[in-house]
Amino acid sequence: MDGLICARFELPAFSGLDRTVERVQAVVHRRLFHGVFDRLSVQHKEALDQLLVIGFDQRQTPLQAIKRRPRRASRKNLDESVEHLEWLESLITVEGALDGIAPVLIRDFGRQARALDAAEIKDLSPEKRYTFLLCLIHSMQVRARDTVAGMYVKRMAAVHKRAKDDL
Repeated sequence: MDGLICARFELPAFSGLDRTVERVQAVVHRRLFHGVFDRLSVQHKEALDQLLVIGFDQRQTPLQAIKRRPRRASRKNLDESVEHLEWLESLITVEGALDGIAPVLIRDFGRQARALDAAEIKDLSPEKRYTFLLCLIHSMQVRARDTVAGMYVKRMAAVHKRAKDDL
């Protein structure tokens, strides 16, 4: 820093740097969104759009089921969590479409999508909408796998403790 001062080099104001970073970030994100959009087939796009539509026999969009929070570890909840994980994994294959996106960005986009409701996601540009939905599905699949594994470990620990007590 002292070298910059001695050389009479003046840094721009923080607000100027912040605006520059935001512009660069917007361009990079736009390129990522377009890349994901181009890798999706028409069938995948239609499947993703169906996640935002309420069916005749439903009260909520499938998007709400994707966002479902895990319950405490019990035998019944373990079975429900496994079913939920299988359903999430049957929705769409996301790995190929998200190639080239850093895991941190996938988590961040998934977190942003989780905060939005179906109407807000519909208002996004198609490129951003599909990327957000894929990132949400991916992050919820990861969370569901972790939940199932954690529940299984807790159930096995309880079985082991019971068996130990019986001995």
